[in-house]
Amino acid sequence: MVNTPEEKNNSALEQRTRDVFEQHSTSLDAHTLSRLNQARQTALDVVRKKKTVVIPRWLMPAGSVAALALVATMAFQFTRGTTGNSSGPALSQWEDMEIIASNEDIDLLQDVDFYDSLDNVDASASGAG
Repeated sequence: MVNTPEEKNNSALEQRTRDVFEQHSTSLDAHTLSRLNQARQTALDVVRKKKTVVIPRWLMPAGSVAALALVATMAFQFTRGTTGNSSGPALSQWEDMEIIASNEDIDLLQDVDFYDSLDNVDASASGAG
């Protein structure tokens, strides 16, 4: 149901355009119609010849199993690295990632080598004493 004058004008314009198109398309000569049909068939052949990527059905379950194995391995490595002491290498790596991801105290990251050397000095001092 058309309510506004603008919608009535659009509807009238659409109808007039459709009528003009149909008049012109029925008045085309046989040669033009043949060329249009050949162009259409050529375009359809190109679409038909395109290779579609087909994912084998066995790849979905195999991918799921691989993802599950990866998650299990990561969880095992994480729990193995943190069960003994809380300052183990696995936990410090997670702490480093949290610092980098937090976008806070980025100024400290400018002198990473200095802080790394301090960490090594602390480790050697605690190991010697």
